[in-house]
Amino acid sequence: MAKTYQRTLERRKEQRIKNERLGKIRDYLKQYRAQWKCELRRHPDCNSRGFSDGRIPLSPHHISKRSHGRVDEPYNLIIVCAECHAICEGEDRLNPKPTKEYLLDLTNDLNIRYNISKEWVDASL
Repeated sequence: MAKTYQRTLERRKEQRIKNERLGKIRDYLKQYRAQWKCELRRHPDCNSRGFSDGRIPLSPHHISKRSHGRVDEPYNLIIVCAECHAICEGEDRLNPKPTKEYLLDLTNDLNIRYNISKEWVDASL
């Protein structure tokens, strides 16, 4: 029983570290790549609402899910508003879900445009 409890604690610690890293990458990409705007811009209300300083609530969308073994890296994350996040998850019936290939091409283009690489992000964290 003690071993099971120890494994649970270890898994929680690993998950906490992953979540902290994702938070840092998310904040980095919001500021330097997305520049506080939704990167998908598929929903009609996208970027129309925001805070007084012009920023809108954004969240990362994993193109390939973490549960499928993918990592929290700039090439696998797109920063989106809540409406576009619903589109990415296939929850919006009026707007078609973008393909994985489209999202990967989009993030690759954005990473190239803003000169963002895994090594550069890691060094900045």
